[in-house]
Amino acid sequence: MKQRKNTILTYPIILEVLVWILYVLMYKYSYHLEHDYFPPQMGQNFPYPILCLYACCSSLYLIFYYRYLVPKLLSKKRYTWLLGLSFVYIVILGTWNNRLTAYFFSLVSSMPEKAYFHALQQGYLDWNLITTDTIAFLAVGISIFSYRNEISRRKMETEHLKLQMQVLKAQLQPHFLFNALNGIYALSLNHPKDTSSSILLLSQLMHYILHDAAREEVPLKEELHFMNSYFAFERLRFPQATIHLQINDVDDTLTIPPLLFLPLIENSFKHGKQTAIDQAEIKANVALNEEGWLTFRIANERLPLSKLSTTKKSGIGLSNLRKRLERYYPDQHHLQVDQTENHYIAEFKIKIR
Repeated sequence: MKQRKNTILTYPIILEVLVWILYVLMYKYSYHLEHDYFPPQMGQNFPYPILCLYACCSSLYLIFYYRYLVPKLLSKKRYTWLLGLSFVYIVILGTWNNRLTAYFFSLVSSMPEKAYFHALQQGYLDWNLITTDTIAFLAVGISIFSYRNEISRRKMETEHLKLQMQVLKAQLQPHFLFNALNGIYALSLNHPKDTSSSILLLSQLMHYILHDAAREEVPLKEELHFMNSYFAFERLRFPQATIHLQINDVDDTLTIPPLLFLPLIENSFKHGKQTAIDQAEIKANVALNEEGWLTFRIANERLPLSKLSTTKKSGIGLSNLRKRLERYYPDQHHLQVDQTENHYIAEFKIKIR
């Protein structure tokens, strides 16, 4: 299953950085520079750099506004409160913040910057900066709120999907055990000497299902080992049948979700011709091509349709498999089940690399 890696460069972070660079450090600097206190300085591309520092320091109080206040009020849908507190925060608090910052800058600056900072201490309302501050940092706050909402929604979806997968696995385990116990019961009647071996194999299979397969993904080699053990279990049940498993060149360092093969294998052995006639054949094949598609194909002989009970159904196995493939490999899987009068053929493909 492919997962997207987390990255620190989220949209709100990028927008915040751009606002501080383009708006605070560049626009506000040039806005202060345009006042009559500052005569042109020929040959200098960046005159009066202390104005840029002042623009940055006088805007620091807005960090709490857009990172906490705006997302908090939006999450609670307090829109009227947001408008009122934005006015109080930016117009009233912002004015006093600018006066206080200008006072400290006037203590460490010289003319003509000192005269300009003295003028800023008068506390006049600069509606141009008030408007642009509100638009710029309210936009950042809204983007942070939207991003957090999206992360929360995706987290809830992930938890819901995990719960669904736990339910599917909980259904799969008793389904497998029920079929296996039926097989051991039939084996004890027909071939009692092989019953102990089949019980040992069953215990190994159940250990894998209950413990190893509890993980989200397992190494492909472990899943193939489980498949080999399952086929060995079925050979004990049907010693006269031809049961063949071929595993072609497969990169066993890859990982896949556990028990993907099991529903198709179970169906083949449950509804195969060997349940009624000793001479029957089941063939399975696992292969990985150069494009990264893992293919599993299993085919079994079946009795003519007229001799089969029409009430038999595949149960929850195929339904679970379809849900799991859609969950783990959306748009990167293919499942096909074909039935003829004498054969049952099932195949799925998944893109695992």
